[in-house]
Amino acid sequence: HEVTSRRWLWTTIVNMSVGNMLLASFLVLAPVICRQRYGGAPAYAGISIAWALGMLVGGSVLLRYRPRFLLRAGFYAFLPALIPGILLGVHAPIYLVGVFQFVSGMGATVMNALWWTAMQQNVPANAISRVSSYDWAGTLAVMPIGYALVGPLTDAIGISAAIITCSAAATLVTAIGLLVPDIRLLAAKPEGHPETHDAQLA
Repeated sequence: HEVTSRRWLWTTIVNMSVGNMLLASFLVLAPVICRQRYGGAPAYAGISIAWALGMLVGGSVLLRYRPRFLLRAGFYAFLPALIPGILLGVHAPIYLVGVFQFVSGMGATVMNALWWTAMQQNVPANAISRVSSYDWAGTLAVMPIGYALVGPLTDAIGISAAIITCSAAATLVTAIGLLVPDIRLLAAKPEGHPETHDAQLA
């Protein structure tokens, strides 16, 4: 009930679940493309490092920047995270993939931080652990489905087409999330707000 009674909550969980299932294609196919087109492990290591550095910068940005609308900002920040798969699929220069992997890492951290902030501020303290279990189950439990399906999809349409298709679909899914008014309009509570304090105690 705590999940289904909040449209912004359950729609975001569904959105991230589908998006994560589609983005599983990157983790499967990006190493293969790097081996075939960019010289192997050093290329994949480079874009992985760029992603990690982006995460550090994204977390640092949020120490100062506090958006008014939490999930709106999070969804917008996450959209560029879907570009690296498309770039790999069209065999763009590896440095360009690395740049967008950096942006991707920033967006992933910003989205996750604002998502958890939204839950902490709007879900009662005595329900936060149960609500977060639905979140984890929904957003991560479906990823093995993505891992399983990317193989047959690749056999059917090819490696490049598969990673482009899945990345583009994930972009569309994320954009659709912004059409939900409850997601766009969920406002951050001010510092010192009683509900914010109570939730943080959890």
